[in-house]
Amino acid sequence: MIPKRSDVIRKPFMNANPVSRCCDPRSVAVALGRWAIGMLFLFSGLGKFNSIGGFVEGLLKQFEKTWLTPALVKPFGYALPFAEVILGLMLILGIYRNVSLFATAVVLGLLAFGQLVAGNPQVVFSNTVYVFLTAAVLFLEDYDRWVLFPARRPPGE
Repeated sequence: MIPKRSDVIRKPFMNANPVSRCCDPRSVAVALGRWAIGMLFLFSGLGKFNSIGGFVEGLLKQFEKTWLTPALVKPFGYALPFAEVILGLMLILGIYRNVSLFATAVVLGLLAFGQLVAGNPQVVFSNTVYVFLTAAVLFLEDYDRWVLFPARRPPGE
């Protein structure tokens, strides 16, 4: 007889009371990682709203000597601040945690790709680090207790 996953892998805090479970160091660490990414996105997006037209013009100028056309860069530039603010709030509050983390990784990947095309390896490196941090927080879903809408688990998992 093959044992179930839940019989083999026991989390040390599974039988603990709810107060100690929410304050487990792993839960705190994962929540802090999610909040850090969320705050980075939120404030980055809010900063772009001060002069969204200037931000888009700056993007167009940055990519004018690349193969990325203004027809691609301009809509992305106008949509990016909205996406950053929405994703930042979703991450901070823990709303649709996995979806928002995946969407954040996609946006970071697009930003890294654009900077790769523009020839900015330092920015590509830092965005790639953020992608890996986002992936780690996504991977550690079982420890993220501080979310508004926790994922429903089938019985026995």
